[in-house]
Amino acid sequence: MALIKLGPILGGISGTIGSINFASSSKQIIARPARRPTNTTASTLQISRARLAYANQLWTAQTAATKAAYSTLAATLRRPDALAQTRAPTGREFFLEYTLGLLAASLTPVPANVPTPTNARYWTNLTLTISGAETANFTVTTSPALLVVPLLLYAQTFYRPTPQLTQTTGENVTGYLPRKWKIIKFVTALDGTAQNLYPQALPILGQIQPGQRIALLARFITVGSYSTATRTAIATR
Repeated sequence: MALIKLGPILGGISGTIGSINFASSSKQIIARPARRPTNTTASTLQISRARLAYANQLWTAQTAATKAAYSTLAATLRRPDALAQTRAPTGREFFLEYTLGLLAASLTPVPANVPTPTNARYWTNLTLTISGAETANFTVTTSPALLVVPLLLYAQTFYRPTPQLTQTTGENVTGYLPRKWKIIKFVTALDGTAQNLYPQALPILGQIQPGQRIALLARFITVGSYSTATRTAIATR
């Protein structure tokens, strides 16, 4: 591992270049060997590639007016990048993200109908509890209670002390989260009912080791509606 001192020319760096990964801890910038992808099965990779190819075909087939409408919507979405700088996605980037989410949830996209932005109005809380190598229970609180909520779950794992995260409330965290989310599964959640993230996450994330943390992100998703809000939870084994 190497440490980096930033100067007036280079103000920040994050991500992977070749075999070197750059990361920001709470004290300094760190350069370290990039980790190879783990627990990614051939079938999972093939499915992901097939979905991406299909989503690209759908985008290419859209009219100029539809593409412009997606671009207009995407311009209203400001998100932080790996250096915590906010930017808006392009119309194509937003279309692929939205369409891939629907495909992962086994929902049929209707590309010509630009989705309507909506807040995650039906679910208000997300918690995660790890109790074993293959047990990570998450619970969603909804309003009104017992409403079935369609959620697409993403997750990533890491060890202390990087990144430094704090669960500020039952629904979000503060601190930098690497943009390495992996789609785990689509669920229809019920208020207050705990569900195990595994075994679907096992071939994607691997077993949870002592001291390891999981960050879980949930997004409300349905055809014709795009949630502008997500809920994030973290837990440590």
